[in-house]
Amino acid sequence: MKTNVLTLAPSDFAQLARDILSHPGRTLCFHARGSSMAPFIRNRDLLIVASIGSVPLRCGDIVLYQRSDGAPIVHRILTRTPRRDTLILQTRGDSHAGPRESVPIDQVLGRVIGVRRGTRHIRIDRRLPRWTA
Repeated sequence: MKTNVLTLAPSDFAQLARDILSHPGRTLCFHARGSSMAPFIRNRDLLIVASIGSVPLRCGDIVLYQRSDGAPIVHRILTRTPRRDTLILQTRGDSHAGPRESVPIDQVLGRVIGVRRGTRHIRIDRRLPRWTA
């Protein structure tokens, strides 16, 4: 089976993700790049991201969002704070010791619901993540 690979600039990828995930029930799969979520998500793991839909985001969820500089980021939600007319999420990568990043809810593109590493699959759209063969 031949696999086609599409390489996009970060801001173009974020726009494509926004376009796909703005429709309820849609998912997007892509390979993680970097180590900010290690050891839970590793470089080159395949991430499965779903549209947020009507399920509220909660602390501990892993989300794909677009930073103000256009870069797409996958980090874990640490806190949720209502501010004026919006919700502000504080996020950080699991392996980062630095400061949290404030993310307005409208910058969130989707929620990570699964991670594939080789033949293993971690479903994280359930309460407790688990490995399956």
